[in-house]
Amino acid sequence: MKYLIGALLLLTLSATTAAEPIEHQVTVKGQASVLVPTDFVTIDLTVMAEGPDIERLKLDIDTKAARLLEVASKLQIPAADVKSSGVRMTREYVSDRNDNDVFKGYSVGRSMEIKLQKIADYERLAQALVDAGMEEVESVQVGVNNESKLRNPALAAAAKENSGMVRTPCI
Repeated sequence: MKYLIGALLLLTLSATTAAEPIEHQVTVKGQASVLVPTDFVTIDLTVMAEGPDIERLKLDIDTKAARLLEVASKLQIPAADVKSSGVRMTREYVSDRNDNDVFKGYSVGRSMEIKLQKIADYERLAQALVDAGMEEVESVQVGVNNESKLRNPALAAAAKENSGMVRTPCI
Protein backbone atom coordinates (compact mmCIF):
# COMPACT_ATOMS: atom_id res chain seq x y z
CA MET A 1 0.00 0.00 0.00
CA LYS A 2 2.85 2.39 0.85
CA TYR A 3 4.37 1.75 -2.55
CA LEU A 4 1.06 2.42 -4.32
CA ILE A 5 0.57 5.79 -2.55
CA GLY A 6 4.19 6.76 -3.27
CA ALA A 7 3.83 5.85 -6.95
CA LEU A 8 0.56 7.81 -7.28
CA LEU A 9 2.14 10.85 -5.59
CA LEU A 10 5.15 10.66 -7.92
CA LEU A 11 2.89 10.40 -10.99
CA THR A 12 0.79 13.38 -9.82
CA LEU A 13 3.86 15.58 -9.25
CA SER A 14 5.41 14.71 -12.61
CA ALA A 15 2.09 15.31 -14.42
CA THR A 16 1.68 18.80 -12.90
CA THR A 17 5.27 19.81 -13.62
CA ALA A 18 5.07 18.52 -17.18
CA ALA A 19 1.88 20.51 -17.79
CA GLU A 20 3.42 23.80 -16.62
CA PRO A 21 5.26 25.74 -19.33
CA ILE A 22 8.94 26.30 -18.80
CA GLU A 23 9.74 29.99 -18.48
CA HIS A 24 12.94 31.36 -19.95
CA GLN A 25 14.64 34.50 -18.84
CA VAL A 26 16.82 36.67 -21.03
CA THR A 27 18.90 39.37 -19.36
CA VAL A 28 20.66 42.12 -21.29
CA LYS A 29 22.88 44.68 -19.59
CA GLY A 30 24.76 47.47 -21.27
CA GLN A 31 25.06 51.13 -21.94
CA ALA A 32 25.76 53.51 -24.77
CA SER A 33 26.06 57.25 -25.20
CA VAL A 34 24.87 59.45 -28.00
CA LEU A 35 26.44 62.89 -28.03
CA VAL A 36 24.12 65.73 -29.02
CA PRO A 37 24.62 69.47 -28.95
CA THR A 38 22.90 71.55 -26.28
CA ASP A 39 19.66 73.14 -27.50
CA PHE A 40 18.95 75.62 -24.71
CA VAL A 41 20.13 77.24 -21.50
CA THR A 42 17.78 77.83 -18.55
CA ILE A 43 18.66 80.58 -16.09
CA ASP A 44 16.88 80.73 -12.72
CA LEU A 45 17.26 84.00 -10.89
CA THR A 46 15.70 86.01 -8.09
CA VAL A 47 14.91 89.70 -8.19
CA MET A 48 15.30 90.94 -4.60
CA ALA A 49 15.18 94.10 -2.53
CA GLU A 50 15.52 94.74 1.21
CA GLY A 51 14.67 97.73 3.35
CA PRO A 52 12.14 99.35 5.68
CA ASP A 53 9.60 100.61 3.10
CA ILE A 54 7.65 97.69 1.67
CA GLU A 55 5.90 99.75 -1.02
CA ARG A 56 9.21 101.09 -2.30
CA LEU A 57 10.69 97.58 -2.29
CA LYS A 58 7.76 96.22 -4.30
CA LEU A 59 8.18 99.05 -6.83
CA ASP A 60 11.91 98.29 -6.99
CA ILE A 61 11.46 94.60 -7.86
CA ASP A 62 8.67 95.42 -10.32
CA THR A 63 11.08 97.81 -12.07
CA LYS A 64 13.84 95.17 -12.16
CA ALA A 65 11.41 92.54 -13.48
CA ALA A 66 10.27 94.97 -16.20
CA ARG A 67 13.93 95.54 -17.18
CA LEU A 68 14.39 91.78 -17.39
CA LEU A 69 11.35 91.47 -19.68
CA GLU A 70 12.78 94.29 -21.80
CA VAL A 71 16.09 92.41 -22.10
CA ALA A 72 14.23 89.25 -23.12
CA SER A 73 12.31 91.19 -25.75
CA LYS A 74 15.49 92.73 -27.20
CA LEU A 75 17.04 89.27 -27.50
CA GLN A 76 13.83 88.00 -29.13
CA ILE A 77 13.21 85.44 -26.39
CA PRO A 78 9.58 84.26 -26.72
CA ALA A 79 7.26 85.28 -23.87
CA ALA A 80 6.53 81.60 -23.20
CA ASP A 81 10.22 81.11 -22.35
CA VAL A 82 10.18 83.76 -19.59
CA LYS A 83 8.41 82.69 -16.39
CA SER A 84 7.84 84.57 -13.17
CA SER A 85 6.51 83.70 -9.73
CA GLY A 86 4.39 85.87 -7.50
CA VAL A 87 5.96 88.38 -5.14
CA ARG A 88 7.35 87.06 -1.83
CA MET A 89 7.42 89.42 1.14
CA THR A 90 8.97 88.54 4.50
CA ARG A 91 9.76 90.48 7.66
CA GLU A 92 13.43 90.47 8.62
CA TYR A 93 14.61 90.55 12.23
CA VAL A 94 17.98 90.81 13.95
CA SER A 95 18.85 89.91 17.52
CA ASP A 96 20.08 92.63 19.86
CA ARG A 97 22.66 91.98 22.56
CA ASN A 98 19.92 90.79 24.95
CA ASP A 99 18.78 88.22 22.37
CA ASN A 100 15.57 90.12 21.59
CA ASP A 101 14.25 90.13 18.04
CA VAL A 102 14.34 93.63 16.57
CA PHE A 103 12.52 94.43 13.34
CA LYS A 104 15.08 95.20 10.63
CA GLY A 105 12.81 95.66 7.61
CA TYR A 106 11.38 93.67 4.76
CA SER A 107 12.75 91.35 2.12
CA VAL A 108 10.79 91.33 -1.14
CA GLY A 109 11.56 88.95 -3.97
CA ARG A 110 10.32 87.36 -7.16
CA SER A 111 11.76 84.24 -8.83
CA MET A 112 12.15 84.28 -12.59
CA GLU A 113 13.24 81.76 -15.20
CA ILE A 114 14.54 82.44 -18.70
CA LYS A 115 14.90 79.69 -21.29
CA LEU A 116 17.33 80.80 -23.99
CA GLN A 117 17.01 78.78 -27.21
CA LYS A 118 19.81 80.65 -29.04
CA ILE A 119 22.91 79.47 -27.19
CA ALA A 120 25.05 82.01 -29.08
CA ASP A 121 23.19 84.83 -27.24
CA TYR A 122 24.16 83.56 -23.77
CA GLU A 123 26.97 86.06 -23.16
CA ARG A 124 24.78 88.96 -24.31
CA LEU A 125 22.00 87.80 -21.99
CA ALA A 126 24.36 87.42 -19.02
CA GLN A 127 25.73 90.94 -19.52
CA ALA A 128 22.23 92.35 -19.99
CA LEU A 129 21.16 90.74 -16.69
CA VAL A 130 24.03 92.44 -14.88
CA ASP A 131 23.24 95.76 -16.59
CA ALA A 132 19.57 95.41 -15.58
CA GLY A 133 20.52 95.12 -11.90
CA MET A 134 20.00 91.38 -11.37
CA GLU A 135 21.91 90.41 -8.26
CA GLU A 136 21.26 86.74 -7.70
CA VAL A 137 21.44 83.96 -10.30
CA GLU A 138 20.45 80.71 -8.62
CA SER A 139 21.28 78.24 -11.38
CA VAL A 140 22.25 77.89 -15.02
CA GLN A 141 21.32 74.59 -16.67
CA VAL A 142 21.71 73.31 -20.22
CA GLY A 143 19.48 70.80 -21.96
CA VAL A 144 18.10 69.33 -25.14
CA ASN A 145 14.56 69.77 -26.39
CA ASN A 146 13.68 66.28 -27.68
CA GLU A 147 15.36 64.10 -25.08
CA SER A 148 12.89 61.22 -25.52
CA LYS A 149 13.60 61.09 -29.27
CA LEU A 150 17.33 61.08 -28.56
CA ARG A 151 17.01 58.24 -26.06
CA ASN A 152 16.02 55.73 -28.78
CA PRO A 153 19.37 55.86 -30.65
CA ALA A 154 21.17 55.34 -27.33
CA LEU A 155 19.01 52.30 -26.53
CA ALA A 156 19.59 50.88 -30.01
CA ALA A 157 23.35 51.39 -29.67
CA ALA A 158 23.36 49.72 -26.24
CA ALA A 159 21.42 46.73 -27.57
CA LYS A 160 23.72 46.42 -30.60
CA GLU A 161 26.88 46.71 -28.48
CA ASN A 162 25.72 44.01 -26.07
CA SER A 163 23.92 41.63 -28.45
CA GLY A 164 26.58 38.97 -27.96
CA MET A 165 26.30 39.10 -24.19
CA VAL A 166 22.77 37.69 -23.81
CA ARG A 167 22.60 35.15 -21.00
CA THR A 168 19.96 32.51 -20.53
CA PRO A 169 19.72 30.53 -17.31
CA CYS A 170 20.34 26.79 -17.32
CA ILE A 171 17.24 24.65 -17.19
